[in-house]
Amino acid sequence: MGTELSKAGYSHANALILNDKVVLAGDGDGEGEKWHLGVDGAAFLYPYAHDGSVSRASVIAAKSQAAQAGHADVVDAADKLLEKIDGDKASVDFAVGEMTTEIVIGEDGPPTEFKVFDAPTYETLTGPYVVDEESVASIMAHRMRRGVDIVIDWDHQTQFSEKNGQPAPAAGWAKGLEVRDDGVYAVGVTWTERASQALASREYRYISPAWFYNKKTRQITALNTIGITNNPGTLGATPIAAHAANTNSSMDQESIMSELLKVLGTDTEAEAIASVTKMREDGEQKAADLKAANEALASATAAKEQTDKLIADVCEVVGADDASTVLAKVAANKDASEKEAAASEALAKMQAEKDAAEKDALIEKASVGHDRKEWLKKQDLDTVRSYVENCCKTPEVGGEPQSARANDDMETTPDDWFVSLHSDKSGDELKAEWAAHQAHRDKLLGASE
Repeated sequence: MGTELSKAGYSHANALILNDKVVLAGDGDGEGEKWHLGVDGAAFLYPYAHDGSVSRASVIAAKSQAAQAGHADVVDAADKLLEKIDGDKASVDFAVGEMTTEIVIGEDGPPTEFKVFDAPTYETLTGPYVVDEESVASIMAHRMRRGVDIVIDWDHQTQFSEKNGQPAPAAGWAKGLEVRDDGVYAVGVTWTERASQALASREYRYISPAWFYNKKTRQITALNTIGITNNPGTLGATPIAAHAANTNSSMDQESIMSELLKVLGTDTEAEAIASVTKMREDGEQKAADLKAANEALASATAAKEQTDKLIADVCEVVGADDASTVLAKVAANKDASEKEAAASEALAKMQAEKDAAEKDALIEKASVGHDRKEWLKKQDLDTVRSYVENCCKTPEVGGEPQSARANDDMETTPDDWFVSLHSDKSGDELKAEWAAHQAHRDKLLGASE
């Protein structure tokens, strides 16, 4: 089957970016397909996230690895993610080599610590950057999260190695960062032999950091790398001595936590953890809401496509050019149908009135008693017609009046029409009713003679 782009992972990464769940660095972690950009059968490749957020560094690593493996679709997806992270709408940008500081070599060789950022304002050739309490907390939090020594390279080659294909050897390493009254310092610095010689012989003279910052506020949010360079970008920089004099305000772990508590507006470590947890949960909820909205939009789009197709089919059937013509024809047909229904209703009413008049006339002319007339009024017209025709006529049979043979028929079985009209009776009761009927008929016939 081969390696393919993980659609679930790519979609999840986009949702995280839209919800500002982005970190600048961090090794890829997370289990399951949605945390990877590649999938090969049951294996997941190219992790892009760190601690529940999209890691820019991991996306770059995924892109590089996918390019080497020839997985073009993963490379394209990584490029699109990086565009969204680094594009005009992103809140984070990257700066390198805009500010340099001269290295001063002391009796013991290159310095073991030096200032990286001035505070509260860091002046550069492209303008000032903010290094306030919030910025410092972000820088230190990023440093704690990374947990590895900070590389000091040559001419920022770490940033350009992917493009120029050249190696990026280290010139030195910084064990950590410390916050002091006048800025952020790199401490525990060690140098390679080659770099120490280059600095001592003044082949290289300046320190230049590479950092991430908030594009809206210009607050520096993280230190990426440090380079030694001969391309100064300093604005009135103060040289760094071999041994910095101000070392009495070092920031230990407790101070770092204190800064974080200030940024988060909490009093205790437990509250800080709860605050961060809530922010993460809110971000995940936003991602879930966004996914639901995207699914609803996709469903609505599909429904609209089906509706458009149905309209097109209807237009073809009725010979209309567009939906408005179809609606006009439907309206016209509806109007005609309503008129036809109204005419049918009027005819039905007229027929009902005619039938009622005929029924009343038949009952009025029938030679029956009051109770029978009331009974007939409750019957339909066909029943009344049948009753009057069969029960109230005075036909002659074989030249002999019916009255002459009435007694002979008294004991006979009731006629079918009589049984139908007296379906509520049976047996002797029905026979008795039949006998009464015949007696009444014969009485009427006798009166007529």
